[in-house]
Amino acid sequence: MGKTGMRRGYKRVSRSHLNLITLQIQIFVSVKRILIVRTDPNRNVKGFRKDIIKDIRCHVSKHQAYRAKRKALNAIEGKAEDQFDQLWDYVAELRASNPRSTVIMAMTEGDDGTDRRKFEKLYVCFDALRQGFLHGLVSGETRESWEWFLELLKGDLNVTAGFRGLAFKKTLWNAARATTLHEFNLRMEEMGHLDPKVVDWLSDKPPEHWSRSHFNCFPKCDMLLNNICETFNSCILEAREKPILTMLEWIREFIMTRLSDNRDRARKKWSGKKICPRIQKIVEKNIDKAADCIPIKSDDWNYEISSMMSRYIVNLQQHTCTCRKWDLTGIPCKHGMSAICSQSLEPQDFVNPCYSVETFLEVYKHAILPVNGPQLWTKTGKKKDSTISKQTERGITFTAFKKDYKEHTTSSCYRTQPSNNNRGNTTFIA
Repeated sequence: MGKTGMRRGYKRVSRSHLNLITLQIQIFVSVKRILIVRTDPNRNVKGFRKDIIKDIRCHVSKHQAYRAKRKALNAIEGKAEDQFDQLWDYVAELRASNPRSTVIMAMTEGDDGTDRRKFEKLYVCFDALRQGFLHGLVSGETRESWEWFLELLKGDLNVTAGFRGLAFKKTLWNAARATTLHEFNLRMEEMGHLDPKVVDWLSDKPPEHWSRSHFNCFPKCDMLLNNICETFNSCILEAREKPILTMLEWIREFIMTRLSDNRDRARKKWSGKKICPRIQKIVEKNIDKAADCIPIKSDDWNYEISSMMSRYIVNLQQHTCTCRKWDLTGIPCKHGMSAICSQSLEPQDFVNPCYSVETFLEVYKHAILPVNGPQLWTKTGKKKDSTISKQTERGITFTAFKKDYKEHTTSSCYRTQPSNNNRGNTTFIA
C-alpha cells in the first residue's frame, strides 16, 4: 500500500466528520455536567472532575473541570451580572404575586460624579409573615416591650471585655438567668468579690437587655440568646454563595416550604391537642418538679408555696408567681404547678394562649404565594448600566444602575433608615 493508503483496520475520517464528533462530545459533556451540577451543586471540583473523566474516558485537567463546573452553574443559575438586569423585574413580580408585601431596593450614590447608582441591599417582607407575626400581638403592646424585644435580638451574651475564668463566666450567666431582683443583686455581689472592675464594666449595660430579672413580662419570652437568628443563618448558608436572584429565590422557596410544612404538621399530627408538643413537655417537666413544693392554700386563687429554703406566692387567677418564671414565659412554673395540682385542675388551662395549637395554626395559615418564572415577569425596562463597579464570581455583586427611575430618599420614606456605610448616601427605591 502506498504512502497515501491507510493501514488495515483504519478508516480515513474527514475534517467535517471530526468536527461533528467533537461537537457531539461537547454536547454530551455539557448536558452531563449540567445534570451532575444540578443534582449536587455543592460538589467540589475534584469530585466533579472524576465524574467527567469517568463518563468521557479521557483526561480532564483541574482548570478544565473548574471552567466546566462554572459554565454548568451559569447555565443552571444564570450569570451574576445578568441577574442584576432582572432585579427590577423581580421586584415587580414579587409585588404582583404577593399583594400587600413590602419590597424596597436600596441604592447608593455613585462615587464617580455620574448619575449612576450602585445596588446595596434589598428588603422583602412578605405579607404572610407579617400577618402571622402580628397575630400574636395585642392592644396592650407598648413601645417599651418592642424596644426590649429588638435589643434582645442584637446579639449573643458573649461579651467579657477581657475578663476570664470559669468562675466569672458561671457567675455572669447566673446573673443573666436570675428571674428576681433579689437573686440578681446577689449574683452581682458575687461578681464584685471576684473582680470589682466587673461591676464597673457592667454599669453602662442596662440589665433590661441581658438579665431575666429585668425583662418585661409582656412578650412571654425569656430568651437570652439569638439562637433563632443563628439557626436561620445556618440554613441559608448554601444560598448565600449563589448569584443574587438565585439566592433570593432559594430563600423565598425555603420559607414558603417551611410555612407549608409547619401548617401541615400541625393539622395532621396535632389534631385534638390543646397546646404544642414542645410546650406540653415543659408542662410535664414542671409537674414533676412540683413534687419538691408544699402548697398552702389561702383561697381558691392564692397559694403560698414552700420549696427547699424558699417561699413564693402564686396567684392562679392572674397566672403569676413571685419567682417570675411563670410571668416571663406564660408557662406555669413548678410553684404554679404545685397549686394547680393541689386543686386537681388541668395544667393546660393555665398556659398562655400563645402556645396553643389554635394560635399556631392562625400564625401559619398565611402562605407565601407562588412566583412566576422569569419568562413571565413584567418587563419594567430598567436595566443596569454597562459599567460594573465590582464583580465577583459567585454571590452578591454591586452593580451600577442608570438613574431612570422614580425614587424617594430616606428623608421622605418612613419605612427606611439611613445607611451607615461609607459609600455615599443611600437611596431607597419604592
